[in-house]
Amino acid sequence: RIMGRLAESARHYSAAERAFRRTDDVFAQAYASCGLANALRQLGRLPEAQKLYRRAHVLYSSLDDGPDLAYVDWGLGKISLARGELAAAQARLQRALRLFLKHDEQRGAVLSELALAQTLHARGGTALAERLFAGAQVRARRAGLHAHLEVFT
Repeated sequence: RIMGRLAESARHYSAAERAFRRTDDVFAQAYASCGLANALRQLGRLPEAQKLYRRAHVLYSSLDDGPDLAYVDWGLGKISLARGELAAAQARLQRALRLFLKHDEQRGAVLSELALAQTLHARGGTALAERLFAGAQVRARRAGLHAHLEVFT
């Protein structure tokens, strides 16, 4: 997926999602649902992606898996942003950022800060968006990440 091979990624995650659906491995079910949702979101198949993110949200919540739950909130925030639902996007992305920071998940924090900066800018908060964006770049560099360059994530 990170190489831009989205259709291939969707096929693999779809196969995994089908395979794990018949098991009692809740983490694998959640991971496959979230991975497929990410690929479908990037392919523009937002309703399908949203359904899978919601399923992953329920599953990760049952495991009390904060970092992975944050990635689901981030994905749902990205869907809201793509649809122009800015208040919903901001709420989801702020929730994701809080969870990422709580669990010291730097990559997720960077991704959330970048998407939140875009959301804030779209809502007229350009000065705050600029500070958040600059901070995300600093965070990424300190952590040795390239999340600010990840188009396919």
